[in-house]
Amino acid sequence: MLSSYFHSKYSLRNKLLASVAISGIVFTGLGFVTPTATAAESTHFSGATSSAVKTANTDPHERAVALRNQMSLDEKLGQLIWTHVYGSDANQVTEKQAASNEAVFGTGITTPAAAIQHWKLGGVLYFNWSDNIGRPADLQQIASLSNGLQDAARATGTGVPLAITVDQEGGLVARLRGSTTDFPGNMALGATRSTELAQQQGVVMGRELKAVGINVDFAPVADVNTNPQNPVIGIRSIGSDPKLVADLTKAQVLGLQSEGVSATAKHFPGHGDTSSDSHTSLPVVNYDRATLDQHLEPFRAAIAAETDMIMTAHVIVKAIDPQQPATLSKAVLTDLLRDEMGFQGIITTDAIDMEGAQLAVMTEEEIQHYNDWKCKGTTSINGGKNTAPENAEACIDLMKKIRGEVTVKAVAAGSDIVLNTYDVSASVEALKTALQDGTLSEDHINASVDRVLEWKARRGVLDSPNADLSQIDTTVKNGEAKYIASQISSLATTLVRNKNQVLPLPAGAKVLVTGSTYGNPEKLEPRLANFGFRTSYETTKKLNPTDEEIAKQVAAASNVDYIIYTAYRAYTSTQQQKAVKALAETGKPVIVVVTHVPYDSAALPQANAVLNIYGNQDPNHEGAARALTGLISPRGSLPVSVPAIAGIEGSRSLPYGYSLTYPSRVPVIDRALAPAPEEAPFQDVPVNRTFAGEINWLKTTGISTGWDDNTFHPLEGISREAFAAFLYRLIDSKPGATQMDLHEDITSPFMDYQNGKFSNEVAHVARLGIIKGWPDGTFRPEEKISREAVAAMLHRMCEETRFVCATGLNTLPVPEVSGNVFSDVPAGAMFAADIQWFKQTQITTGYPDFTFRPQEPVHRDAIAAFLYRLTKNRIR
Repeated sequence: MLSSYFHSKYSLRNKLLASVAISGIVFTGLGFVTPTATAAESTHFSGATSSAVKTANTDPHERAVALRNQMSLDEKLGQLIWTHVYGSDANQVTEKQAASNEAVFGTGITTPAAAIQHWKLGGVLYFNWSDNIGRPADLQQIASLSNGLQDAARATGTGVPLAITVDQEGGLVARLRGSTTDFPGNMALGATRSTELAQQQGVVMGRELKAVGINVDFAPVADVNTNPQNPVIGIRSIGSDPKLVADLTKAQVLGLQSEGVSATAKHFPGHGDTSSDSHTSLPVVNYDRATLDQHLEPFRAAIAAETDMIMTAHVIVKAIDPQQPATLSKAVLTDLLRDEMGFQGIITTDAIDMEGAQLAVMTEEEIQHYNDWKCKGTTSINGGKNTAPENAEACIDLMKKIRGEVTVKAVAAGSDIVLNTYDVSASVEALKTALQDGTLSEDHINASVDRVLEWKARRGVLDSPNADLSQIDTTVKNGEAKYIASQISSLATTLVRNKNQVLPLPAGAKVLVTGSTYGNPEKLEPRLANFGFRTSYETTKKLNPTDEEIAKQVAAASNVDYIIYTAYRAYTSTQQQKAVKALAETGKPVIVVVTHVPYDSAALPQANAVLNIYGNQDPNHEGAARALTGLISPRGSLPVSVPAIAGIEGSRSLPYGYSLTYPSRVPVIDRALAPAPEEAPFQDVPVNRTFAGEINWLKTTGISTGWDDNTFHPLEGISREAFAAFLYRLIDSKPGATQMDLHEDITSPFMDYQNGKFSNEVAHVARLGIIKGWPDGTFRPEEKISREAVAAMLHRMCEETRFVCATGLNTLPVPEVSGNVFSDVPAGAMFAADIQWFKQTQITTGYPDFTFRPQEPVHRDAIAAFLYRLTKNRIR
């Protein structure tokens, strides 16, 4: 059963990759080569590796069984325990980190490497607070830590490498924030309704995690957020509609796993309808089985996408088991998830140090002791942070018992992985006792070990677990990745109120940016200033502003035209509500930017406009600035329904899917806009997609027919040979464009492109002087073409042909560049004049931050827009 399951799982990935294979190079959705084992990966480890790991047997299931048969009991149990370690290096730690490791792993075990080798751990979990990841993250350090941990694991016993895991959801929960690509978050994705962007986000996240040696992402969040009072999920959820959550969850799973990083759908069977946080309590949901099935829909979709892992929730779901949280419930994990839903991958608990798991096994007397003695945070050798010295030993004994019971109950219920125990000794000893007294059987343990080992074989963890540090700079946070994050942030902005058409802001207006510090107004204010607005800034120190702080905000509004207030969970904050009301009473227009769940939309009826951006981080505020200034039109729609709030006069509900918009106010000169197509031109280009009209034009003119499966791959970069073919077809479609015979066979002038698919097209475009090639006489056909190269080629085409470019474009004089064209294109840049022409003709206006990003690759959808404008724009 397990072997066939994994066989189908990985054959699906192979089909996905094979479907986009070009010229022997495998491309993913972003147009990058899928990473393979490098010399650095295969030679980094110099210690002894067991023959079991090195076995020539290629069947993952047989390989797993053979490896497990050589393991001691300690090694097998170690495979089931994945927990945190303290330190930024596998072998070198600070005094504080050493003490923390001893507290979790035992006296004398001071380094991460020592912990792995002593307990034969199967996996580790990276956190910021355990010093594995700095803020901001140092990617070279993380990759070095990963490699050091893998070296330690491979030098231990049978030498099985580790699962290295992290919570990298994007948005609110992102452990590598700032150093990998930052995304706006799940609910922002939900507001875009785009499965394509969800999958592309997964691809980027998977690729970037893989680059630093992380092979498991505890994402995506598959919870359906139906409870506005949910304190822990909220914007981490895609939305309140089960189908939307299911579709985008599936897309993220496919994206992550296409890059060899395992996805983990969480928190099964759903944490979206809770009103308490399982970190600090034991939530209970009372809905019936029919409602539960709605919350299960995203998990069914993740299973259909063949997610490697599913994480449990410390939540009691009365419709299935009214006594135990899902993490400890056989009815939930085995009867429902395994047997009914057919999931045969790895089940992991959520962190068992959370009180939602621990409270479930405590007696009332133990709960009383736990609270009275202040045992929270107790480790194997220390009492909790607030524990009185006289109660420390009692707390240690109590918590050992609790952690041991949670471990055994979770494994007995059907979990393969016990995640993040604060006392490894307690967990291991409890498992051994359970095996001795018959609570657990050897076959039960072996089945879980086999699942873990087979996963490690299938994902390449057994053979090539190490990161290649030399690839980090080119893999992480590159132009493709930033473009996708920017697209999500722009398409997610959701306007739900715009009284008297107060938005977009008029150019040059004086604006006060204020609000709760949790809304990060300091991230929005400089972005508006960059767009030429005269801005001032006033914030508060806490979530709930004091009356004195509100008075300062009101005073700061006296000399401005508009007030922008960054709200953050204002529907729970009467002081934020008071602040917005006071600001509205100044008579100045108040624009609320909601930086968390959109329920704030109903809490602030005095605001003139309300724009939801679903997060408080840089990419969210980037989208906000674009929408507020009219550089883009708000395009998102509510991914949850917003109820009216009792007791707030003027509060009104908003339905799921609600949205308003206004035309963008991009400064263009007769820029041509392609009409929206009546039907989708390609399977992956819906009619409401950005540039759908331009892509439809590209298809109907025969410039591009897409792929054989009727897809266009709009977010892929375009190769130099394909772009040359596009230009050839465009020129050929215009009678009299050139006196040359475009249909005679001629020889390519480039030594590396004599017999390629588009050799003749490339030769003709080169003969026209549009393509110059490289100084070494090569064309480099498969390289992705850069933005600056596109500007140069289109400029040359307008100069060298007739009737191709729109009226006026080919008669513009060569521009003189005296200053910066864009902030990243100085006057002396190689293609500065071409880029100046590109800007002058309004084929592009650059990015909202006044950059052009000349060396970034151009996406296929942008090429469609550029060529359409090239032929349709009119310069006056």
